[in-house]
Amino acid sequence: MTEPSSAPQKHASRVVWISGYSGSGKTTVGRKVESLLSASGRPTILLDGDDLRSIFADRWGYERAERIELARVYFRLCSHLAAQGNTVILCAVAMYDEVRDWLKSHVPGAIEVYLDVPEAERRARDARTKRVYGALDKTATLYDAPRAADLVVSNFGDASAEASATCIVDFLDALGNTATVDHGRNGHWSRFYEQSPPALDPSPFAIETAKALGASPARILEVGCGNGRDAFYFASLGHTVLGLDISEAAIAACRASPHGASATFFVGDIAALAPEAKSFDVVYSRFSLHAMTPQEEDVFLPLAVRSLAPGGRLFIECRSINDPMARKGEVISKTERIFGHYRRFIIQDEIVRKLEALFMKLDSRVESSGLAPYGDDDPVVIRLVASADGRALRAAALREQVRFRVAVTGSTLPVAGERAVVFHGLNKSGSLSLSRVLREGYIAEGRGHQFFTAYQRPWIAPEELKAKLEQSTGHGFFVGHYLYGIARMPTDALVVTQFRHPIPRILSIYSWLRGHHVDVTGSTEGFPELEPWLLAGNGIRHSQMVQFYGGTVPAPRTTGATVTAEQALERARANIAKDVAWFGIAELLEESIFSFAHLAGLPAVPAWKKDTRNRWRTPVGTVDESAIALIREVFRCDIALYEELVATFRARIADLGIGGDLERYKQACADEYNDRLIS
Repeated sequence: MTEPSSAPQKHASRVVWISGYSGSGKTTVGRKVESLLSASGRPTILLDGDDLRSIFADRWGYERAERIELARVYFRLCSHLAAQGNTVILCAVAMYDEVRDWLKSHVPGAIEVYLDVPEAERRARDARTKRVYGALDKTATLYDAPRAADLVVSNFGDASAEASATCIVDFLDALGNTATVDHGRNGHWSRFYEQSPPALDPSPFAIETAKALGASPARILEVGCGNGRDAFYFASLGHTVLGLDISEAAIAACRASPHGASATFFVGDIAALAPEAKSFDVVYSRFSLHAMTPQEEDVFLPLAVRSLAPGGRLFIECRSINDPMARKGEVISKTERIFGHYRRFIIQDEIVRKLEALFMKLDSRVESSGLAPYGDDDPVVIRLVASADGRALRAAALREQVRFRVAVTGSTLPVAGERAVVFHGLNKSGSLSLSRVLREGYIAEGRGHQFFTAYQRPWIAPEELKAKLEQSTGHGFFVGHYLYGIARMPTDALVVTQFRHPIPRILSIYSWLRGHHVDVTGSTEGFPELEPWLLAGNGIRHSQMVQFYGGTVPAPRTTGATVTAEQALERARANIAKDVAWFGIAELLEESIFSFAHLAGLPAVPAWKKDTRNRWRTPVGTVDESAIALIREVFRCDIALYEELVATFRARIADLGIGGDLERYKQACADEYNDRLIS
């Protein structure tokens, strides 16, 4: 097996603008870049300026002002597509300073690549293709030459399009996942707080929050405190308040206020503060969530939950996607606009789902106008109150169950750290039982938000799981069927899986399908007996060997050609060795669970329970020997692969040294699995 790189490298979705004068080779190079990025498993979209003009029905002319407006449309479209997880390549001239400034200010990770080609070479190419220069001779004054392109590529002479594309992709790889933009927010809010008179009356939401808190003093963390109107109000009621804001001007105004000594104020966000776990009774966020980018929100929510004491509550008020303002201004993404300044609009179902995934109990939710009027503006806002009771009680209960101490020594087992772990579940391999154990271990450690599963509630639909995995930028444990070969893995992800002996697997699959047939039709009529079912080639697509034959994206899952079982075996071996960082064995499930727990950084696990959903399950010992012999023949290569993997697993765990409560754990789980063909 391959030891994963110790140096993680992730790739943000980006806008890659390939610019240059006509004849510089933008489209040709762009196509090569698209091919290279797609081959590396990144979702990629290629847009060409000429194609877009045609799609937009030549609505814009060719004067400078019209070209600038069209360029803005290009980049708003690119931003919208990139915000959905794609790397967008735009091949267009569009060289205007105001457009460049907008792009850099509002599109995270956008880069300008300038293809540098001498004018004589460009004219020679143009004479063979578009013949633009004959009709338009003043390109030097029509466009603004690049002042500081992120990358300049000499695309002439001995430089091939392939070499230029490789240079661009290498540059992208070196950037990693550090794409952030300010959207002009810092300047806007600095001017706002420097020029606006202080509004010292508390907001309606603060008054409602104070009523909910009652008379007992509380420790309150306000995120996005602005001029302190709500922080001062809470402090006047006897609460201890820490106000945060990224605007230095806002915090300066708070400290300069006559009430400034009644609360503590800090310049920065919650990540910069890094509050101690369980240190606040309330995290209060009014009109700050919608000022965060989606990436900032994903950092804020787990830290906010982590900072709540048992029984603590999170109070949020934010603009809704149903606010009329959500349809005004320049489009950045499906929820982001520039209308006067950067604004984001929250989708209630999405924020609720995120809070539930963090094991917060939703106490109340309201979406309406009339709650936060300000001057002539009466926005549609969302109010949410969520408590840590559900999370704390669930974690406390699980800590009682998660009592078997994991101890693993040795260096051959990778440790996830900040890398994503992708558990490729295989049918009837014990992956549900294993994932239940790991999920409860994550929850007990207060890390439930890092565990994403398509198996248990709270669960994630397969497409959403796949999207979350492909956009992963930190630790997450992703569990689902058929992730290997379908989902695009982050470049440093640890792909893990679990194998089970083919005989009980195939019997379990057969009985499951037969039972489903009975549930649907009311009888076994029409469903073949086991041996005819096997001879008809059924069960092959559930073969673990076949699932690892296909390889990872972008390699096709099937070639369309007929291959022998022996050929499939060889390729499966190679793919497992190349792509799978660690695997477990169902018949050695306790050792497997301890190794996976160590990989994920879990100090303890609960006892595992067998999956009882398959009430039709047929134990191996009750099946006719001729049927068993037929399974051995049909799946001989699967069995050969399994036996090799068992030997590898035994050697690896012997080197590791799995201790702790392993023997007591085995005793606690001894009656759960009756079809172990090895011990």
